[in-house]
Amino acid sequence: VLVEEDFATDTSITEKYNLVSYGHKVGLTGIKIAFVDLHPEQLNDNIFSETVACNRGLIGKVFTNVQEAEKWLLS
Repeated sequence: VLVEEDFATDTSITEKYNLVSYGHKVGLTGIKIAFVDLHPEQLNDNIFSETVACNRGLIGKVFTNVQEAEKWLLS
């Protein structure tokens, strides 16, 4: 799954944590998810979300561009 996000405002760390944790609860384990945020200033918070996802058994990675995300998804 490729998610490309272009929200100028960022969600809180708590919201990110809850959203990623919910992904585990609804069975997204075993699905590769590449997340591209078009706002580089949000990268550190997105890396936090990536860590939470990995700790929950999800296969997810944060990217800054679609090309790198597609390459990872196809690997």
